[in-house]
Amino acid sequence: VALSASEPIADSAARLDTPQLAPAVLEARASAAARPTSASSADKDGRRYLHLSPHFRQWLQAASAEFNVPVRIVEHDFFAVFVLQCLQAHGFAVHLRGTASLSKGFKLFTRLSDGVDVVLDSKPQSPEKIRRWIMELRASPDFRRTSGDDGAGSAARRRTLQQITQYIMKIIPGMNVVLAGENTPRSATSRQHSGALLIKYFTMFHGEVNHRSVPEEIAVDFGRADAASVLDLVPWKMSSFLHDYLMKHPALVSGDQAHNLVLQPIPCVHPVVTLLQTICNGIIVAFSRPVADSNSKKSEPAFDSSIARHYIDMACSIKALEAVKLPGSASVAHVFSLLSQHRLLHPDTHDGRNLHDDSALHPEAGDMRDEHRWRQLYKRFPDYAALCWRQPPPDLDACCMTIRDWLEINGL
Repeated sequence: VALSASEPIADSAARLDTPQLAPAVLEARASAAARPTSASSADKDGRRYLHLSPHFRQWLQAASAEFNVPVRIVEHDFFAVFVLQCLQAHGFAVHLRGTASLSKGFKLFTRLSDGVDVVLDSKPQSPEKIRRWIMELRASPDFRRTSGDDGAGSAARRRTLQQITQYIMKIIPGMNVVLAGENTPRSATSRQHSGALLIKYFTMFHGEVNHRSVPEEIAVDFGRADAASVLDLVPWKMSSFLHDYLMKHPALVSGDQAHNLVLQPIPCVHPVVTLLQTICNGIIVAFSRPVADSNSKKSEPAFDSSIARHYIDMACSIKALEAVKLPGSASVAHVFSLLSQHRLLHPDTHDGRNLHDDSALHPEAGDMRDEHRWRQLYKRFPDYAALCWRQPPPDLDACCMTIRDWLEINGL
């Protein structure tokens, strides 16, 4: 596996073989859409966005039928791409990270990811106010803090986040933006590890799939992705089911909506970095957390069976990664060493032991507490397997074997 990239990569893992609209026609429509519109008509401007079109619901249903994918997944898939494109087009440097970068970015697995973790930064071409906001956040005592108030530093940070919130709501009409942990149910943010803001949309399809596993939000953090200090971010072209459907049926899109179909590559954290971080931090460390009982300390994170999703995602990604060609030559073991040096892996995972021998990857062995953990994982696993829209994933035992084999082959 090659582990670096410095230029845009072709989408070698294209999800669908859909005909492309003639570039000249698409560019002409986009150019016409880019002309100034009257500021006196918010409704007129709003119709330029696909999700505000009166046909949006029918488009989603048609795309769902054409690609044989649950309509709730088609909807969430669209908003993920739409938000990324809007933020990038309006001056932010956008980086996609986490398991969403594996599914949404590199298309290494087909389970609907629990959330979409976006990192926003400034760039030389960013408007002055965006550069100022990012600088102010970095000047905070802990610019990654998501809630709480430790005095003037946190208060200043909150004011900056509120300004960014107002700006994002202006550039992405029809959606809501909230500070993570504020005026938001805990259940909606419990798995958003470091998102400072939540960009929320409003689903039209409640009850179509397990709603708990499909949040109506995009988590946003600030500052350059930590993993970019280890390997270059990889620009990757991504689309959505709805975009693919409308590209296949261009007559459905009016001239002032064509700009929505011109998609730019989004930089993603390198897939091997995400694999190692998720296996180490999301599986091995999370598996070892104490099983909650009456004697557990409330401040201590407890074992959560939702990590079952990581077994699916990592095993499927490992299998699919073999077909994705990326430039570079660094070994997986070397990347692991770099992540450890930059403190991007939990200390317990680089203490000299063999990761492939860890009890989190061996369902057949373990003490009584491990048996309880595995029972919970086996019970939870089908919920996430059901969200794999193309084909069912391997069972939990097979996923563990795939991950173990990959670690052992790569000297870990």
